[in-house]
Amino acid sequence: MSPAYRYLHVDAIHRQHNLQRPLSSLLFTGYSCLSVLSGTVLGLYSSDDDVVELTSENVGQMLSSDRIWFVEFYAPWCGHCQKLVPEWKKVASALKVQFSLYFSDNFLFVMKGVVEVAAVNTDEQPSLTSKYNIKSFPTILIFAKDKVAPIPYTGARNALTITNEALQHVKRLVESRVNGESSDRSGGGDKSGNSDVIELTDSNFDEIVLNSEEPWLVEFYAPWCGHCKNLKPHWDRAAAELKGVMKVGAVDATVHDRLSQKYGVSLNLLYSFMC
Repeated sequence: MSPAYRYLHVDAIHRQHNLQRPLSSLLFTGYSCLSVLSGTVLGLYSSDDDVVELTSENVGQMLSSDRIWFVEFYAPWCGHCQKLVPEWKKVASALKVQFSLYFSDNFLFVMKGVVEVAAVNTDEQPSLTSKYNIKSFPTILIFAKDKVAPIPYTGARNALTITNEALQHVKRLVESRVNGESSDRSGGGDKSGNSDVIELTDSNFDEIVLNSEEPWLVEFYAPWCGHCKNLKPHWDRAAAELKGVMKVGAVDATVHDRLSQKYGVSLNLLYSFMC
């Protein structure tokens, strides 16, 4: 029996969040270039936005994270920074929700929160501005695998282009893990023998996978299936190499009928989930 695969397309995220809407059609009104209250310069983003406001106090969260970070360094009085605000918010919102990413012949990942979108108010964070040698505004740095050496983003400043760039970095990060660069981090959950593959069942699937804040890659298999048996060592390796990026699970589709029926599984269908 040949493996069956279900593919989703990243185009859906573009349609859902209207990322092809031209920048000229966006309205940016009602914001003062520079507001001062008790001597404090107001930033361009608030706690209600999906953009993480980075400071010298919480930057360690980014540097110790396995996630990819897109960070904008801005000045509140900068006109170009103000024009970027609606686009940057759209990028943050789009990458926060569930989306699918297909990047090889064998796997589909559905992920949320793998890329964080952040901003640094340079007027309030001079130490970070100096540390990263920020000379112009806005400057966008990409903190990917090597957090010590961020990559300057030089592409177009619109949500569609920035989001596509983020997805390419996700692709490279996961492929590097699959190709042998393991992470020191480990995930929790019930594991199969000495393998890092987590056994999923009708009773624990919703709690462990759907209620998780982490991305998952899940295989539905049949113990008697030759293709499933051939896949097992590769699946075990993927689980080990993807620690810190996503969790890898497996469902015995011959036992757990509810899950198989719910997701329309033909045995050995590879499917991925993200709540």
